[in-house]
Amino acid sequence: MYQGENITLYCGDYFALDKSVLKSVSAVYDRAALVALAVDLRAKYAQHLYSIISNDCRVLLLTLNYPQSQISGPPFAVDEDEVVSLFSKGFECQQLQCFDDIKNELKFLRAGVDFIEKATYCLHKTGA
Repeated sequence: MYQGENITLYCGDYFALDKSVLKSVSAVYDRAALVALAVDLRAKYAQHLYSIISNDCRVLLLTLNYPQSQISGPPFAVDEDEVVSLFSKGFECQQLQCFDDIKNELKFLRAGVDFIEKATYCLHKTGA
């Protein structure tokens, strides 16, 4: 755990994280966790997130979407349909922005990837 004046960062096995640790947490920032997971772990990730955060917690989720056939991950491609599928049960899911940023992603550009969409979502646990 790393702690600053107004922020606490937890480092460790996400799937071992217990909700008692997060009872006072009001916001979660997922910068690269979901896109680091292979497809077979993503539903488990979403279900665990739902089980460990409080009802009023908000999640800022950043994803990448690109033609996965053009370059292997991680990071893996996660498109809007998958985000909705993973989080629609139990969360209100709002896409805040999405833009193509291939010009700033040299690894992908050099590999000949056609585009890389960066999307930001706000997830709000609904208690459903």
